[in-house]
Parts: sequence; structure tokens; C-alpha cells
Amino acid sequence: MASVAWGTVVVCGRYLTAVRLVDPLLVAAARFSLAALALLVYVLVTGHSRKLLTSFEDAPRFLLLGLLGVVGLGIFVFTSTQYTYSINGVLIMNSNGIFIAALAFLVGEKVPAARYVGLAVGLVGCAVVAASWGHGLALGGRNDLLGCALALAGAVSWALYTLLGKQPVQRWGGLVATTAAMCCGAAVMCLIVVVRGTPLLMTGLEVLVAAYMAIIPTAFGFVCWYAALEHVPANLIGPLQYVAPVVGIAMGWLVLHEPIRLGFLFGAALVFAGVWLATRRWAGRE
Repeated sequence: MASVAWGTVVVCGRYLTAVRLVDPLLVAAARFSLAALALLVYVLVTGHSRKLLTSFEDAPRFLLLGLLGVVGLGIFVFTSTQYTYSINGVLIMNSNGIFIAALAFLVGEKVPAARYVGLAVGLVGCAVVAASWGHGLALGGRNDLLGCALALAGAVSWALYTLLGKQPVQRWGGLVATTAAMCCGAAVMCLIVVVRGTPLLMTGLEVLVAAYMAIIPTAFGFVCWYAALEHVPANLIGPLQYVAPVVGIAMGWLVLHEPIRLGFLFGAALVFAGVWLATRRWAGRE
């Protein structure tokens, strides 16, 4: 559910930054601050406020998670689109299942070798999907090397956010851990926007789109992601992010009437085959 929800961010973000010309960092700040507010309201309504307050004894850890999963993700990914085509960044960002698997030893997880085969197949599928859309995996941005490097930094940030969040999730639960990390990250993100002097100008329609991004892909999606860590290893959920580019491009076809080529269907099939290989149980190896 998290990966499907994140697939819609591609369309919403492209609409706000490319069509409405809203500052990318303002979009990120609005997305995460509104998400933090929505999560706080939900925590209060559902009676988890005392647990949330108690969880802040882990405040340094939640600040680190906020810097990785909110600030790092928001700044690296949105800034990368200023230097290279957005689809290049989307592909690199959603390849972080490989980084999660490679860094899984940090939290004591063992990854079956067969899982890497699935990760590789899924990544090839993502590349085929990306190449079939818009400019594809073409160079020609203002500084493609810098743009791809920023997207890569965003992917590593998210991988670390996933892995380092496992212990707080096991202790406090997905909802409380996500809310605490989101509040820390959103506060820092808003501070950066204010210090940077970004004009705080958005129309009613732009706020509505940002509110959707905050509630569904961010508040709901992030909670689902950390809630999943309560039940399965981090390296098992990482490959599911390959689904996000497929959903994003399909949404572009439905909402923005962007063309879908035959290569997209082939790439999507590879993605789902890779996800199946990377998430199935391998007898005797886990």
C-alpha cells in the first residue's frame, strides 16, 4: 500500500513544480509539515498521545530518522530534478531496495543470495519502464552527474531511514515511530525553507494537491512502511518500492494523458517478476 501510494507522488510533484512552478523545497516542506499535523491529530484521536510523549526519550534517534527520511529525502530528490530529467531520479530513488539489502547487516539481517537476483530483475524492469517514458534515461539536463548523485544520496538516506527505524518501530510501533520522526523532520524542513527565504506562496489548488501528498503518500504511506517493519525484515519490504515508478507512470497516463509505450508493459512485467523473486520465502535460508 505504501509503494502504490508513493507512485502518485511523481504526478503530483511534477504538477506542482513543473506546471504550477512552485518552489520544490516549499513543496517538500508543505508535504511533510501537513503530514506531521495529520499524524498528530490521528494520534490524539486514537489515544496514543501518552505513548508518543514517552517515545521522545528516544528523541536523538527520531531526529536522525527525520533528517534521513524527511529532510534528506526531500532535499536530495527534489533538488536532483533541477539538474537531470526527473525520471532518472525516480529510477535511482526507487532502486533503494538494493541499498537496504546491502546494508541489512547493520540491523543483523541475513539476505538470501536468491533475493539479490530478484532485486536485479526488478531494477532492470524499472530501467525499461523509465526508458519507455518521456525523455527516458537520457542525458541532457543541466548537470546530469550531479542530479543523479543527489538522487543516489536520497536513495541511501531512505535505505538508512528504513534500517535504522527497525529498532524504534519494534519498541514503539509503526504509528508512533513514524509520527515522532515526521515531526522532527518536518520542523527542520520548515526551518530550512524559512532561513532560505523561500516565498511562502501557494494557491488554494496547490495547497489541496500538497494536502493530498501529505495525507495519502506521506502520512498513510510512511505509517504503512514502518508498520510493515513490525512483521517482516527490512530487506523483504525494500524490493516493493519497484512498484512505485510503475504506478507513477500509469497515473501519468490516466491523469495527465501521457503516452504509454509497449516497453512500459514489458518493464512492468519484469518489475513484478523481480518483486516476486525478491520477496518470496526461500526454504532453509531465512
